[in-house]
Amino acid sequence: MTEPIPPARQLLAALIQQTQQQLLPPYQSGILSGLSGQLLFLWQAAKMYPELVDEPLFNQQLILLQQYGVRQTDIRSFGYGISGVGWFFEYILADDDYQADFNAGTDTLLQNYLQQLPAEADIEFVIGLSGLAVYLARRARHGQAEQATALLLGAIAERAVFLQPEQCSWPTPVGSAYRLQKESTAVEYNLGLAHGMPAVLAALLGLIPHLAEPTHARHLLKAGCDWLLQQQQSVITFGSYFANAADRPACSRLGWCYGDLTLALTLFRAAELLAEPGYAELARQMSLHCSRRREQDGMVFDAGLCHGYAGLVLIFGLLSQYFPAAEVLAAKQYWLEKVLNQYQSHGLAALHKQVERADELTAQEEPGLLSGYAGIGLCLLAAEGQSTDWVDLLLLG
Repeated sequence: MTEPIPPARQLLAALIQQTQQQLLPPYQSGILSGLSGQLLFLWQAAKMYPELVDEPLFNQQLILLQQYGVRQTDIRSFGYGISGVGWFFEYILADDDYQADFNAGTDTLLQNYLQQLPAEADIEFVIGLSGLAVYLARRARHGQAEQATALLLGAIAERAVFLQPEQCSWPTPVGSAYRLQKESTAVEYNLGLAHGMPAVLAALLGLIPHLAEPTHARHLLKAGCDWLLQQQQSVITFGSYFANAADRPACSRLGWCYGDLTLALTLFRAAELLAEPGYAELARQMSLHCSRRREQDGMVFDAGLCHGYAGLVLIFGLLSQYFPAAEVLAAKQYWLEKVLNQYQSHGLAALHKQVERADELTAQEEPGLLSGYAGIGLCLLAAEGQSTDWVDLLLLG
């Protein structure tokens, strides 16, 4: 008798097939929503389920990405530009014989950009300095792009605002696409990992282990973490330890982009690097509270990596490496079952991105990494035991 196929394997097979049928053109190469993110999923899937991945198709698309992806003109954006594509190649090169010169052109472009960095350059992840740090941290593992890395660290230091002698933060520039209050010119300190000052903390965490002289970067990291701790609000009153922005108490969502979950992970990482047990204690409290939150109070409406069920499977799994409490492991299982049950009941349509239009949520098919099939697939592979050595891509490791 044939053994039944486990639900996770069924869903992964469907996601692999759908991704291969919906590969984006190479001019849409960005890591968060383009071809390189899709190929990252297929690369990881082939390690666990090689029979499900069309190797000739993958290799063909990889060649196209090499030919067209490196022609990206968007230098400042990690999420949609050349440094994200560069990260992808840096990642897959690390699995074979490393070719230091492969991304040399990208290094030069970034160095030139950082030498003429506009004063209004953002500090966030998707199009800002923190995203560039993700690529440069990968290069730094092999002693590459030292000049660009030094320029980036200088730019991060210049934009730090010391609000107290030993506490600093990084404001969101006026005019930023990611300001929460776009009409205001008041100083805004965004507390989301995707678009706020925690992105700088996570970027520093990625760079520091590879710096020859990390003292100043460590000082900035500690000063930033100490300032962040001062932004706590009443979790009993507001439902989360941190709001989306400083001085604006409110409940933040449960997800990667904003909220306590990834702030807890960032604090665990900082506690380990800086030997600060107080950070870890707060991260444990936050993790337990997040473990009890569900769809409504967590504002979780779809399945995507960014702020959906699958992303929570991944993040609770990463948290459990620092804090393997029963509640954290149970939360990971809860959200995994949510993904699988949704698929078994409604098929891939249940995993579509929810888009707000005219004050209503509308389902939209999305093939990319951040909110679509590729990211959901990566999260499921992690739940199945596949390596998560790619999560630095999202400031998570």
